[in-house]
Amino acid sequence: MTHTIANTEALLVSARSGVLEDARIEGLDLSALTLAGLTLRRCALSHVRLCGADLSASRWEEVTLEDVDLDDADLSGTRWRSVKVVRATMRQVDLGGSAWADVSLEQAHLSGVRAACTQWAHVRATMVDLTDAELSHSRFEQVTWTDCVLNGARLVGAHFDGSAIRCEEMRFIEARGLDLTSAHAAELTLDRVAMPEGRLDGADLTAAALSRCSMGRASARGARLPRASLVQTDLTGCDLRDAILVNANLSGAGLLDADVRGADLSDADLTGAHLAGSRMSRCVLTRVRLNRAANLPRDLRSAALRGADLSGVDAGELDLRHGDLTRCDLSKSSLVGAMLMGAQLGEAELNGATLAEADLSFADLRGASLDGCDLRRAKLDGAQLAASRSRHLDLREASLTEANLDGVEWAAAQLTGLCLDGVSLVGAHLETASLREASLVGADLTGAHLERADLSNAVLDRASLRRAQLGAANLAGAHLEDTDLRGADLRAAGLEGATLLRLDASAAQLAGARFEGASLSEVRAFGVDLGHVTFTDEQRAGLTGGLAEGPIERQFGVSANETLRGGQIVGTKEGMRNGGDGLEGGT
Repeated sequence: MTHTIANTEALLVSARSGVLEDARIEGLDLSALTLAGLTLRRCALSHVRLCGADLSASRWEEVTLEDVDLDDADLSGTRWRSVKVVRATMRQVDLGGSAWADVSLEQAHLSGVRAACTQWAHVRATMVDLTDAELSHSRFEQVTWTDCVLNGARLVGAHFDGSAIRCEEMRFIEARGLDLTSAHAAELTLDRVAMPEGRLDGADLTAAALSRCSMGRASARGARLPRASLVQTDLTGCDLRDAILVNANLSGAGLLDADVRGADLSDADLTGAHLAGSRMSRCVLTRVRLNRAANLPRDLRSAALRGADLSGVDAGELDLRHGDLTRCDLSKSSLVGAMLMGAQLGEAELNGATLAEADLSFADLRGASLDGCDLRRAKLDGAQLAASRSRHLDLREASLTEANLDGVEWAAAQLTGLCLDGVSLVGAHLETASLREASLVGADLTGAHLERADLSNAVLDRASLRRAQLGAANLAGAHLEDTDLRGADLRAAGLEGATLLRLDASAAQLAGARFEGASLSEVRAFGVDLGHVTFTDEQRAGLTGGLAEGPIERQFGVSANETLRGGQIVGTKEGMRNGGDGLEGGT
């Protein structure tokens, strides 16, 4: 049965045994009283003053405290179990080494409390003021802070298990300067916590929920945030250098002027994030999703973006020099004037991307998909583009000096007026491509597919077109000097007005080709069927070799590999004696 203690003397008498049970204490002033080691069990305290009291090592079991004043009291080493605290003031209280289990704190004031190395389990704190509280190296298990104030609170090295700081009645939790340095806070939930200038350096926040929080100018250097949720979190000016954000969700987050250098954002989701002014050099951005991200940071030098999704981004003049964008999705992105020198873009998706005036010198684009890509005036000198794929690629006024285009599949590409001198295009697929007025001096087009391509007025001096497929191609007005056309297929090609000087077309197929107005001089055509080609006498005089009327019947004394010309036997061996002019000598 509960009994009421009416005065201090009665309390001291009841407490002589060290245990105070089933007592009700109301309206007493017990300030500065020494009650160290006392056990209070099933007691109720209301409107009691215990300011400056010594209650160290006391035990509180199934106790209710309402409107109790414990300011400056010594509660170090205390044990609290099944306690309810309502509207209590515990400012500047010493709670060092205390343990709390199944406790409810409502509208309590614990500002400036000294509670380092404390234990908290199954504690519910609602509208509690913890301003400047010292809670470092404490352990929190299943603890919930709701609508609390945590300005300046220190939780350095604290351990959290299944705990949360959340907002219900308030618009946000005030936690300016909250210090979670080196805290172990895996799966911690922070809901709408405003913690500008907070400290999370070295903290472990694996799979933590930090959505809609405000962390402007906070420091989280070296923090571990894998799988963390930072959806729509304000990280303006935040220091995230060397942080681990693998598979973190940062969609819609604000990273304006944030420092993310050296951070690992592999598999992170930055969809719709705001990145203006952020610094991300040396970042690991493997498979990161950056689609619809706004204002990408200019400096992404050496960033690892392997497999990242940057589709639809608007990042003009981006610096991605030496970055790894292998298998990256840049489709429909705008990278006008971007710096991609030496970047790795192998098998990247650039469909519909705008890279006008971008610098891709010595970049690796092998196997990249470039459908509808705009590369006008782009610099691709020394770039590796072998086996890249595209339809309707626009490379007008681009620079491709010494680029490697072997095996490219660029059907209908727009290459008008390009300088492709010395470029390797072995086995390239350029069907219906426009190479009008292009310069291909010394280019290697061995085995290239140029069916129906427009090479009108192109310069192909010293180019290799051996075994090239040029069926129905337009070579009108083209200039071919010392060009190698051995084994090329030029059936139905148009060479009207072309200049053919000292080229080798041995074993080429010319059926249906048109040479009206063309100039031919010292053209080798050994093994070529000229029976279905119309030449003027002047043009024919510029030809050496050829089967004037197609295959002839074998004559006595003439081998099957020999033909007749001017009453003389002309065969492949003679061609070899004449400087390798024969079919056999040139293949």
